[in-house]
Amino acid sequence: MPKVYHRKSSRGSWSHASMIAAAKAVQNGMSLYKASVEYGVPRNTLRARVHGDTSKKAYEKSCVLGSANEMALVERIIYLQRLGFGLTITDVRRLAFDFVQKNNIHGSLFNADKKIAGWDWYRSFMQRHPEITVRMAQNISHARAQCMNRPMVDAFFNMYEQQADELLLRVSPHAVYNADESGLQLHLRPGKVLAAKGDRSVLQVTNSERGQNVTVVACCNAVGNFIPPMVIFKGQRFKPEFADGAPPGTLIKMMIHLLMIHGFSVQNVSDGAMNRVALHFVLCSVVQSVNDTLTVNK
Repeated sequence: MPKVYHRKSSRGSWSHASMIAAAKAVQNGMSLYKASVEYGVPRNTLRARVHGDTSKKAYEKSCVLGSANEMALVERIIYLQRLGFGLTITDVRRLAFDFVQKNNIHGSLFNADKKIAGWDWYRSFMQRHPEITVRMAQNISHARAQCMNRPMVDAFFNMYEQQADELLLRVSPHAVYNADESGLQLHLRPGKVLAAKGDRSVLQVTNSERGQNVTVVACCNAVGNFIPPMVIFKGQRFKPEFADGAPPGTLIKMMIHLLMIHGFSVQNVSDGAMNRVALHFVLCSVVQSVNDTLTVNK
């Protein structure tokens, strides 16, 4: 069977709504022939629907797991994904196979040797349920996941609102700042290149396999005013070209110099230590900016 099946016959091309309307017309006294011509449905099929189940669609084939079981599987997939334990494609295929085995359901699209549902079943399953899709998951630590619950989030925002009211931050958006740091890699990221078919190793020559990390800290307030960013380079000696193209007022610092000032060991340099030092300097700049703003307002 091809992966994408294209019908070669026009049988069963009538609409389900036309069949239901024709069946109701026959039940109200219209002849089978007249109803089949007027609504464009086969007469023999119309006779079977009138004396049987009118809700049956043309060439309707039930799925292997059953509609109710598939909906339960979809709800389970969404539930686990929102908890942070998303199922992979292989997990879903194995769950479907285990369900078929435990309930003695015969499925031609299931591989008994590998104990997994086939790709054809998976493609059909995804087509029947467009409410789910394949996404790239992001890692989150267990500690952060434990904090993402309603009581703790509500307690945080209640405390935040209380502090905002006490400090009159609702009427002073210029005093509300947010700072964040980002790590940038100083090396060429290889893209897609043309290569000979069959070559397993396609390389791109760069300065180094792992580039140096440069920390950039940006900060702005709720009004939209930005403090000049801070950029921290690894090393000890400052070079004037580090400031080329930087926004006016950008603070350029060398990591080893900052670590020595704040008592960190140069031999055990970590990105976390560099980020803490950068945020310390940015917070000092924020306090100075707020003080200058309050002085001007006075």
